[in-house]
Amino acid sequence: MISEPHPAAATTRQREYAFGAFTLNVDAATLRRGAEEIALRPKAFAVLAYLVEHHGRLVTKTELIDAVWPDAAVTDNSLAQCLLEVRRALNDEALEMIRTRSRRGYVFAAPVRQTPLAFTRWPDEVRVERPPSAGSAGGFRPRAAHWAVALLVVSIAGGLVVLRSTRAPHGVTYTQLTDFTDSATSPAVSPDGRMLAFIRGSRTFTDPGQLYVQMLPGGEPVQLTRDDRSKMAPAFSPDGTRIAYTVVSRADKWETWSVPVLGGEPELMLDNAAALTWLDRGRVLFSEIKGGVQMGVVTATAQRSNVTDVYLPDGMAHRSAVSPDGRSVLVSSEMNATGWLPCRLVPIEDSKRARAVGPAGAKCTHASWSPDGRWMYFSAETGDGFHTWRQRFPEGTAEQITFGPSEEEGIAMWPDGRSFASSVGRTISSIWVHDNGTERQITSAGYAHSPAFSRDGETLYYLLRVADAREWTAGELWSVDLETRRERRILPAVSMGHYDIDARGRIVFTRTDRGFEGIWLGHLDGPTAPIRLTRDTSTRVFFGPTGTVLFAAAEGSRRYLFQVREDGSGRQKTSADPIISLKGVSPNKRWAILWAAANEQQQLVGYPLDGGEPVVICDQCADSDGGPAHDRTPPALSWSPGGDFLFLRLGRTSDPLYDTGTTYVVTLARPGDLPASFRSDAEIASRPGVQVVPHGGLFPGPRPSLHAYTRAVIHRNIYRISLR
Repeated sequence: MISEPHPAAATTRQREYAFGAFTLNVDAATLRRGAEEIALRPKAFAVLAYLVEHHGRLVTKTELIDAVWPDAAVTDNSLAQCLLEVRRALNDEALEMIRTRSRRGYVFAAPVRQTPLAFTRWPDEVRVERPPSAGSAGGFRPRAAHWAVALLVVSIAGGLVVLRSTRAPHGVTYTQLTDFTDSATSPAVSPDGRMLAFIRGSRTFTDPGQLYVQMLPGGEPVQLTRDDRSKMAPAFSPDGTRIAYTVVSRADKWETWSVPVLGGEPELMLDNAAALTWLDRGRVLFSEIKGGVQMGVVTATAQRSNVTDVYLPDGMAHRSAVSPDGRSVLVSSEMNATGWLPCRLVPIEDSKRARAVGPAGAKCTHASWSPDGRWMYFSAETGDGFHTWRQRFPEGTAEQITFGPSEEEGIAMWPDGRSFASSVGRTISSIWVHDNGTERQITSAGYAHSPAFSRDGETLYYLLRVADAREWTAGELWSVDLETRRERRILPAVSMGHYDIDARGRIVFTRTDRGFEGIWLGHLDGPTAPIRLTRDTSTRVFFGPTGTVLFAAAEGSRRYLFQVREDGSGRQKTSADPIISLKGVSPNKRWAILWAAANEQQQLVGYPLDGGEPVVICDQCADSDGGPAHDRTPPALSWSPGGDFLFLRLGRTSDPLYDTGTTYVVTLARPGDLPASFRSDAEIASRPGVQVVPHGGLFPGPRPSLHAYTRAVIHRNIYRISLR
């Protein structure tokens, strides 16, 4: 379907790209710096053009040679000479624009602004044209499909995000509503469609950013809150005069506050209430803690009378949206002992008939309805980032409607049902090493996370995310020699979510690629392939006492600590009491560090693996699994590789995205010891020999002066996504 041109539209046929001070016109074969034209040999220009047109992704040497020299046999030296010429022309001796991935290829990493082939531009918006289907009257042939792919370019600070709609069921239009140099998330649209509310912050689950409101179109954002409490899920009242939002002070403390859209002091509306929305002027829908780690969906009056349970899961259901006819609820951001779950459709009158909806097996964080109730919309992650899906109610098939390396989270429908607001952006994660006061960037491309030092501190291991891993935080294992900077990919084509390496060079890991899920044991340099120990899924896995592997797994509706022998036999439950998650194991294999709930309070617990009673370490330790970004965050308690030092974070202020928080380093008399409980920052800081590191997200090396951390670059803005 091709739309009619807008009277004010202007269609371009030039492939032109801008990056830094340069403009590259592929069709005219020109490279300019301002008004100055820079000469390049034809093959060097072709190399640059190909890299720019495929910016932001790895281009292998073979791919680049095949594209530039399709009918000739050339050596790597020819390519190297072209790259040298290009880098000189771009003044890129520092290799910042064109980055080399050792033995793999190249990434054009500079932010690029594109004027694509198939775009029609309107004032203030960009419309993506969908080519006719193969069977339509347009006679669209598969061979021509490559050239008809439409690209949507969203300009963001520090880079550009490309949104593709090649497989969308229809064209989509993106109109930018906010223009922050940082980020805006959690959009909400007023009942009349004239106001937008959002949280100015990077995280899409909860964030300590501020609540804003903005008149549409083109109004200035107005700040409504001024506090550092974590917030989520803004929602307008039916008359559009107030905005309710959730405040999270700790894992079991969720409150709903409200603030006038015209400004004023926020007021507590309901205690123990999250993600509140209105059913009508007098009745509301929200999530509440039922006890421990159970959070259910309920309805009640605005004064919390006549509470009625709608959906009571085994775990926590954080968000919900009622259908226009009031008979069904979509539940999102649900998690249980197995992790984050797909969205769920729940009939209000019979919750036993609840069923998963949206893309199968996906992590689903937001859901909404079209105003006529015919469509369900989802923000879901199936392995290549969060994108928007929709499904015909009640028995349709889920279909993806947004694509690309950017992510879209949050769905706030406009009253006419023709568009919705979403937070659009991208996250890039790099790994840095701090050593005796110096900082070094270790990775410079892709999404790198989960660093771990070797016992001698000379090698750093990490995961580099791959697109087909089914888990957004999974990746391939890499190592880098910190002296020579030589990189090596370990176990190619194996996608893992978490790993643990022992002193013998063996690795145990959770595997995530399709068909191979489970816990595996392998060797970093061994001649034999990894073996699967168990098909259990777990977020973390560790070597245990001699000959065993420890992991957390679900049994029924609860999660327990399990162990299995290194040959895959002898799987058995280790902990009698249920746990929330496994955080780590001491280097001497005497302690498992568990996040557990006792007396309806969450605590960090040391569980003795050689017998004895569990030890409560603290009940104020930072929870590292708060939301989907746990891969960037180290556990609240961990040891140096040799066990000589203990690293501990207290409180909930640590946030690796902002490089804040404090880590306390305790020197141990015996490697792998677990000292007495820690109750406060002041108490631990006063202990003899404790070192204070002003960083809340570090991964420890063999000595306190050596540690790694991740640095995330996140940029998001709110866009209106219109559907045709």
